Amino acid sequence: MNQSRLTPISECGLLIAISILLGMISMYLPIIGTIFEFFWTFPLLVIVVRHGISRGLISWLAVTILFSMFVGPLTAVRMSISYGAASIVLGLGIIKSFRPTISVALSIMAGFAAQILTIAILFFILDINIITMQLKLVQESFDQSFAIYESLGVDPQTISDAKSQINPALE
Repeated sequence: MNQSRLTPISECGLLIAISILLGMISMYLPIIGTIFEFFWTFPLLVIVVRHGISRGLISWLAVTILFSMFVGPLTAVRMSISYGAASIVLGLGIIKSFRPTISVALSIMAGFAAQILTIAILFFILDINIITMQLKLVQESFDQSFAIYESLGVDPQTISDAKSQINPALE
């Protein structure tokens, strides 16, 4: 019987493609994208567990570079550092046969440290205030929603009341 075997390079390439696809879903689908954001680095976890930390780190770099072609370098680096570090550390914990609680705790700590590093990179090095950036995006989202409501014929007084309730919270 002739069996074909998937080589590690082709398996890593396939898992990198799956990771990029999950990342794209997390970026462009509004509600379920938030769920996919937490799972987009699971293929990296699989690579680390099956093929070792060196291939996992190389795949992490490849995912970041390829993902930046689709969503821009700042977003790709932010997401990659934030979630990739936790997956790599969790995979390392599995490889080293740590207890599950230790592996998860180390992964959480790595994810937390990566989030702080991401915020520090954005704030100090790139001079980007992520809080004002997020508030600006929320404001734009509400403005678009109100425009849609107006085009659908919703009572202008209702829209005005909603704006008066939301705008003070965003300022």
